[in-house]
Amino acid sequence: MGGRRLSARRGGDRGAAGRGQDSVTLALARVAAHGGERVCVLDCDVRQPAFGRLLDADSELGLSDLLMGQATDAQVIRQDTLSGMRFIAAGTVSAMPSICSQSAAMVGLLARLRDQFDLVLLDAAPAQAMTDTRIIAGLADATLLCLRWNATRLALPSTRSRCSARLAQMSSASP
Repeated sequence: MGGRRLSARRGGDRGAAGRGQDSVTLALARVAAHGGERVCVLDCDVRQPAFGRLLDADSELGLSDLLMGQATDAQVIRQDTLSGMRFIAAGTVSAMPSICSQSAAMVGLLARLRDQFDLVLLDAAPAQAMTDTRIIAGLADATLLCLRWNATRLALPSTRSRCSARLAQMSSASP
């Protein structure tokens, strides 16, 4: 049975970075791992990575290095000692993250991870800030939009419109 992919998108702007959005992804992953799921998290925010920092893997090879052909799966997949979940840090800060997220290498990586894990979480940049976040959401089976009450500034109509359009697109593609 193949794994599920979930894209965790942050709703806020860059000013909200470091206020817990990555912690939500980490908590989801750890809870699932403690529940017996085989979990792998990808830090897809290669411009301003934070997830790897939470797990002391910030300066290591990661997703961008793998997608650019400069590392192997075995070199970038790490294990969280607390929960046993696996993760791939963002890696070397990339000047062209959209190219990485659209690449055949990304599609291939997700296919390999789907075979190995029950749940693959894609932690992405804020939804309003980056085009590559919407590209990454298109690679996921489901998307979770994280907002902070009374702190996240959103252009709600445009965000709601984009989310509704994506959900309609996903439901029309499902059998």
